Amino acid sequence: MKPATSKGRNIWQIGAKTARRDYADVLLKYGVVLIGPGDVGAWHTERDDTEFGGHQVRLFAEEMNPGDAILLRGGHSQVLAIGLITSEYVYLDCFDDVKGLDLQHARRVRWFKLPEIHAFDRSVFAGPRFGRVSDSAVSEYVLKMLNSPPDRWQTAPLPDLPKEEKYLVTIPDYLQDIVARVQDLAQIMDDGEHFGPPAAEAELVSHCIIPFIEALGWRPELIAVE
Repeated sequence: MKPATSKGRNIWQIGAKTARRDYADVLLKYGVVLIGPGDVGAWHTERDDTEFGGHQVRLFAEEMNPGDAILLRGGHSQVLAIGLITSEYVYLDCFDDVKGLDLQHARRVRWFKLPEIHAFDRSVFAGPRFGRVSDSAVSEYVLKMLNSPPDRWQTAPLPDLPKEEKYLVTIPDYLQDIVARVQDLAQIMDDGEHFGPPAAEAELVSHCIIPFIEALGWRPELIAVE
């Protein structure tokens, strides 16, 4: 097998941590790189960047290539893992809820999680959470990593993707109580003579939406309330 080189490769970086959510483990576990927003549907050439809130999805879908290198970053100077892109762009519904984020825009990746976090001596990932990297220090680092043992990860089988959850036909036991409560509350709210004006949005969020989301298993710190 010939040594890997960075010649002809694009080098990308992805950040998988926001102020309230860290989903790096999901990328590593399933061998993927994911970005959003995915709730607007799959990307294709006839769609405009404005539908996706900017050019990042187009960049991800059009300009990334199999064989490109990608770094899973931590902050602006740290590398948690290095990977090689193995697939074309795909839209995967199984990632419609990644710790509260819709990240269905995907590519498969062979990841190698570093035994220790690598830190550059300066900020090299100053842009958004996903983008191309052209810094010379990063290029040298990627070349070194791709040509250093262990290298079996570069040809290892990809992990299985998570199975998509089936649509509910009946209400599961863990939701029956909250569904019954919401149905009872809806009947009371429909009675304008005794309840008064229609329920405000804040009332519906407090009495219906948040309890329902909690019943689904979401932790409070993952529930954003406007």
